[in-house]
Amino acid sequence: MSYLNINDVIEPVTETTELQRLARVLWLDAISDQVVLFDMTETPKRPWVMRLSELRSILDNGDIKTATIVPSPFMLRIEEDLSEKEKYFRDKNWRRIQNLIETEIPGEIFQPGAMGRLIADQALKLEIHKKTIYRLLYRYWMNGQVRNALLPDRFNSGGPGKNKQYRDGKKPGRKVYFQGVEADTQSKVLTEADKNCIKVGFSLFATGKVGTITDAYIKMLRRFYTSKTQPGYCIEPPLLPANELPTARDGLK
Repeated sequence: MSYLNINDVIEPVTETTELQRLARVLWLDAISDQVVLFDMTETPKRPWVMRLSELRSILDNGDIKTATIVPSPFMLRIEEDLSEKEKYFRDKNWRRIQNLIETEIPGEIFQPGAMGRLIADQALKLEIHKKTIYRLLYRYWMNGQVRNALLPDRFNSGGPGKNKQYRDGKKPGRKVYFQGVEADTQSKVLTEADKNCIKVGFSLFATGKVGTITDAYIKMLRRFYTSKTQPGYCIEPPLLPANELPTARDGLK
């Protein structure tokens, strides 16, 4: 049975599935058999729920497959390259939604009837419009649920997924892809996608969240270079084969 992670992006392959567009996994709970999905569209709607077992079954059947979206360029910047104004913009927006994300009950905002109530309470508390909170949450969810998603988009790169082109006649199956590039099964030669991954590793994990570069490297591998076909939901997925991983030396260049 296929393994799914929070933040995986699901791509439709056939027309027989109810999933007809890219969707990101925002939350999943094996006990209640629920998964929360967010459509990756230019004008996104509220997250929606389906049975986790059903989604995994559709994935196993080959009607959908996992895809990796290249992060927008404005997110691929290390902390030292950000101006104080940009950091202020990001951190101010994060404080506006932090209480909705980091709740005592994990995934509370995705519980039935909770989203509207929590957002209304937060808007009242901050004395801002509810639309502002929704806009920030949607931006955060669309871009992989990381704080850098709240940076100002100076690159005008458009919505996630826009640059990804799909050819006609897509076939089902789960080839090993990283950042939209099929992995080399021989020796690992760094691609632009790998370099982007290394940047993300530094910006998301190294800055103030881990003690050493080695820790940042390990976290990067766990986020971007794991198998998607690990049996059992509660088992941590294994890393890809060594010849498909950038080395620690690559990450230190």
